[in-house]
Amino acid sequence: MATPRIDPAGFHNPALFRQAVTHRSAENLPHNERLEFLGDAILNTTIAEALYRVEPPIAEGAMSRMRAQLVCRETLAEIAREVGMGPHLVLGPTEEHDKGRYKPSILADALEAYLAAVRIDRDLATAQGLILAWWGERLQPAALARLVKDPKTQLQEWLQGQGRPLPEYRIEQPGGSDHKPLFRASVWIDGAEVAQATAGSKRNAQQEAARLALELIEGHS
Repeated sequence: MATPRIDPAGFHNPALFRQAVTHRSAENLPHNERLEFLGDAILNTTIAEALYRVEPPIAEGAMSRMRAQLVCRETLAEIAREVGMGPHLVLGPTEEHDKGRYKPSILADALEAYLAAVRIDRDLATAQGLILAWWGERLQPAALARLVKDPKTQLQEWLQGQGRPLPEYRIEQPGGSDHKPLFRASVWIDGAEVAQATAGSKRNAQQEAARLALELIEGHS
């Protein structure tokens, strides 16, 4: 079955759809922040129940970590792209110029607002059905098992499984301030730089670099 896409024509109240996809930068138009608040609650509850129903049962601590990753901004933005949210966004001129329709935060917020709009326009079951369809593969046992391991661990285990040397991480501090330092981490495999990332801590920079390396590896496998 094909994954449902963003569907303006499916709304009984077209104004509700327009509000769901309207960013606050679009002046003099009803924006989606209140809908986003409701959508966030619907999403968290639906994902929590889906995790609760997984067999064999998952421990509470693991469920919390899984849910946090399943509803994080990056996951929401990824799904928003998959279901075609970007072209529907209504932005102000400045945000449009700044490529706002590609920003993860705007995509993520609009997806939550859309779920709330579906709940109001149709019913809760329809909104929850969309969530389960959109998150479907991510809720499978194999995908959930990967969520409890951080990217550095996943990368290390993948390389070990391939009989290859462990990755090397190199850190430098490219900027920031004493109060808000920035660290750049690069991950090297077999003597070649594979990915790099910048974050406010060495650990987060390394984890993000490992995550990007995994994406590259999976994309070429």
